[in-house]
Amino acid sequence: MAEMDKLKAIRDHEIAHREFFKSVLGADRLKDLTPNFSAVNFGSKTSVLNIARTFEDLGVAAYNGAGRFLTQDANLTLAGKIVSVEARHAAMIRDMIVQNSFASRMPMSGMGIDVPPAVLTTPGKDGFDMAMTPDEVPALAAPFITETITNNIR
Repeated sequence: MAEMDKLKAIRDHEIAHREFFKSVLGADRLKDLTPNFSAVNFGSKTSVLNIARTFEDLGVAAYNGAGRFLTQDANLTLAGKIVSVEARHAAMIRDMIVQNSFASRMPMSGMGIDVPPAVLTTPGKDGFDMAMTPDEVPALAAPFITETITNNIR
């Protein structure tokens, strides 16, 4: 799959995720936000992919931290599936940044997985993705959003 096709697939997933959370959160959701892409050099593949990686990592951490606020089992199950997809997006983008860094360095072998030590500390500690609270996420997202983000979840 060509890189642009991968990025379009990620975009389509993000739209589906947004629509799911709009339907689940209803009036408690954040208002629609306007992205600020002024920090992205769209003429540079590296710039685009590094910003995409930042968004995906922030998304995974945000979903991990907000899962406890979903009270219906069905919604929690779907959110768990979404965070899994987001983590795969992050891995795919990392693979595009450093070609074959993910897939070729993490082969399944027997019952174990051969994981290089650097992967175990990136992005979370001990190989686990980070979780951020709804109070932590807005500050990290702020450079990429034109509006001020107000956390409605308490």
